[in-house]
Amino acid sequence: MLFSTVRGKFNDVRANLEFDTNTNTINNLQAEILVASVDTDNEDRDAHLRSNDFFDANNHPKMTFKSTAVEELSDNKYRVEGLLTIRNISQPITLEGQLLGSMPGRVAFQAEGQINRQDFDVKWNKPIQQAAGMMVSDEVDLLIEVAMYVPKN
Repeated sequence: MLFSTVRGKFNDVRANLEFDTNTNTINNLQAEILVASVDTDNEDRDAHLRSNDFFDANNHPKMTFKSTAVEELSDNKYRVEGLLTIRNISQPITLEGQLLGSMPGRVAFQAEGQINRQDFDVKWNKPIQQAAGMMVSDEVDLLIEVAMYVPKN
């Protein structure tokens, strides 16, 4: 929005991280999100986000991310390239990631980036006459957090 950032999350997410316990490196990242689980702490806004104006949850119930390349930049820092699919439209994106920690049997990782929602046919907006601007920004910040059990190689 023009004057504030609306933060939200998805409550139904499945993520998978391939982690090599011998080298302590990440090899692959995938996520599947049920868009109907969107949660911004505002039921009316969440219902609007599930509608055809935004995610169109009835026709496109999932969004996915699948990495195509994972590059370790330095200790615990990664660049993750992949395909993000929203409303059955796939676009390449790049995320910057960080290995938050690992211990026998557990690993935690987060990756973040930014997309333009117009690239995924999410076009709804509304002008704010008093501010000479639009209600919804085209830029959307993404944050993927994964904490999971990792079997030993």
